[in-house]
Amino acid sequence: MIRKAHRTLNQNGAALIFTFIIMVTLIIIASAYVFLITYDTRNLGGQKNNVAAFYLAEAGLNKAIWYLLNTAPDGSTDGSWRTTAYPAAPGAGANDPKSEALGEGTYTMWVETSGANILITARGTVNGIERIITQVFDYTPGDGVSEVFTYSVYSGGNIDFSGSKGIAQVLGDIGAQGNIDQGTVPILGDVDENASVTIPTVDYSEYENIATTVVNGNHVFAANSSYVGMWYVKGDVEIKQNVTITGTVVAEGNISFTGNNIIVTAVPPYPALIAQGNIVGGSGNNLTITGVVYSEGNFEFNDCNNFLFSGNLIVGGDVQLSSANNFNLTFVSNDPPYFSGGGTGGDPSINSISNSWGEI
Repeated sequence: MIRKAHRTLNQNGAALIFTFIIMVTLIIIASAYVFLITYDTRNLGGQKNNVAAFYLAEAGLNKAIWYLLNTAPDGSTDGSWRTTAYPAAPGAGANDPKSEALGEGTYTMWVETSGANILITARGTVNGIERIITQVFDYTPGDGVSEVFTYSVYSGGNIDFSGSKGIAQVLGDIGAQGNIDQGTVPILGDVDENASVTIPTVDYSEYENIATTVVNGNHVFAANSSYVGMWYVKGDVEIKQNVTITGTVVAEGNISFTGNNIIVTAVPPYPALIAQGNIVGGSGNNLTITGVVYSEGNFEFNDCNNFLFSGNLIVGGDVQLSSANNFNLTFVSNDPPYFSGGGTGGDPSINSISNSWGEI
């Protein structure tokens, strides 16, 4: 009887010990699982911050390039901006390293001279995680005049001089992204078909801001009148006979010449005519334009008589002077403000040096 009770106690003790071992094992497994989950979560967050910091460093690199091509923190616009050398702390001074916030972090830029080139160092920081990259660049200043303004006539479409009569000639280079039919018109310059120079764009808001007269809607320049200044018209423009304009006409629509004896003379550096639509001359007589003429649409002076133009004719669409009688297009160099693009000649450029990218 006593042995049986003793055996029962031993069995109960063994079961209790086994249960305890199982419980401890389960607790260890559960703790390990919780640790792994917590570690993975923290590691994932760290990886996310690491990637974000890298992209912020890339953003800093690109922002430094933007400053060099535009207006830098020190006010320079010629790519001359430099900061104190890496790893100097960022500050508010014009030549201090520049730090800017973006998203959940910041990027810091150092811009230094490296021989004949520019060394840019950029650091991205997110929640204490940093990535630092460097790259060397070559800076080429613009020559002040976009390539498109080296042409007497340039078209984003086709140029058609066919059927022109009398004394007709072009003194300067002409180019078109499409075809050129010069007919019998002598071109005293290069003729570039299928050209790749882009048509520039215009910041119309800047011209509206400096306009001496702003017209809401269409406007007619009345016959037998003279006008002075910069006119910004939020619609179509019609220019009647015996009109003299000294200044600039900007139209958000079309510009039409509907009379004879019209003279438009730009006041440099501003253009003579700018149109978001077409510029149409019809069959008018004795038309004289001096300065840049820019049209996003077509330039149509078919059947006109005695058309004298001096400057740059830049047209997004087609240039049509077919069947014109006596016209003379003469190149005069211009560099009008508030135009962007039109070839690399007028804009500075930055190019990376091969194999110069690195990470610190």
